[in-house]
Amino acid sequence: KIGAWAGCHLADYSGVAALAHLSDTDCAVALTKHYGVAAIPVSVFYEAPPASSRVLRFCFAKSDETLIEAADRLASGLGPAGTA
Repeated sequence: KIGAWAGCHLADYSGVAALAHLSDTDCAVALTKHYGVAAIPVSVFYEAPPASSRVLRFCFAKSDETLIEAADRLASGLGPAGTA
């Protein structure tokens, strides 16, 4: 699920089997480490974040080519519907 917010998008990854067990902070680290795609865990914006938050923030202030490459990296690594 993707939602737009001031040039950034929020992605709920709770339905991605390969990632759903991770906290948003751990998921952001894993995406950066394994796929070279940076995301911001939404929990860092809360004084007391919800424990079950599975939402990441992505900034799209990049060229179309960079965004396509990032999407391709995630799709190839996570497989169809994030099942890898």
